[in-house]
Amino acid sequence: MNPLRLFRHVFSGQTNRGYCPVCQKNTFFVETGSWLRDQYLCLWCRSIPRQRALMTVLDSLFPDFRTLKIHESSPCGSASDKLARECPGYLPSQYFPCASLGSVKDGFRNENLEKMTFPDNSFDLTITQDVMEHVLNPDRAFAEIARTLKPSGLHLFTLPLYNRPETKIRARESENGIECLEEMEFHGNPVDAAGSLVTREWGLDVTDFISRHSGMSSNIYRTVDRKLGIDGEFLEVFVSRKNMPDTYDQSSSLLPPAISCDPGKRQLVGISPSGPTSARPRPGSQGIICRTSSASWATKTCAIRWRANHSPSWSTKVRGGMIWQFRYGN
Repeated sequence: MNPLRLFRHVFSGQTNRGYCPVCQKNTFFVETGSWLRDQYLCLWCRSIPRQRALMTVLDSLFPDFRTLKIHESSPCGSASDKLARECPGYLPSQYFPCASLGSVKDGFRNENLEKMTFPDNSFDLTITQDVMEHVLNPDRAFAEIARTLKPSGLHLFTLPLYNRPETKIRARESENGIECLEEMEFHGNPVDAAGSLVTREWGLDVTDFISRHSGMSSNIYRTVDRKLGIDGEFLEVFVSRKNMPDTYDQSSSLLPPAISCDPGKRQLVGISPSGPTSARPRPGSQGIICRTSSASWATKTCAIRWRANHSPSWSTKVRGGMIWQFRYGN
């Protein structure tokens, strides 16, 4: 958007002051339209809410993320630019169907998420931002991401998560090419002006899908905090861990202490090396949410991001077998 138009929005009152987790500056967040997910911009770096949500979770789980070996598939936007500037171990890739896999084109390594050329155990962290809803065979992609992660490595990603029990398949691969089951819908693609076909509308079964095809266990983070410019639609941030243990071990886990929920009692239960214990969220926590399974609740954990500078109340919602803990900023 033209800078002059941004400043018009500032003076029209469609703004709020805050701190941007991407450019790490005090800033104004500007509403340029009603679809906040793409139209709620940082005045300095032009980041959008899902990018700020992703960086908030990344900085929480990995304060030393700049020292890690990171692969990002299909990077685009302010968060990707930040990672490229600040992380010496950052490797970006795009997919160019007409180029050889593993080659370099236009400054990016050419990689297909469904069959990557990286050796096993290559990365501490893989990042995808709104990519997995465009992959034709996500079962292969999640398996490949797990293969290329080091033990205990994480896949940090965003995707639009729909409040429905099952994922809707919009397009799939067939013997005759791509078969569209719904009207074709395209989203922006940084290396293809034609855009990327939407192949799935992911539902609440997404974490089970990831576990089934990759062996990774997943947490989902949901933060709403206008002081951080995080508000709008589809802002869930997913963290899937390779070889995640059944219980939380503070000495070895890269994740913060986790909670889960007994579906029978629907009470919060802490996960510790010795097993489940009664627990309550700490005062001042912010965050998130998570996932549980009626079959094995003790092994389906949900992470809490601790923030000392917020103290709003918790609310709990149960949707389609998933337990969500929301934390709203002031």
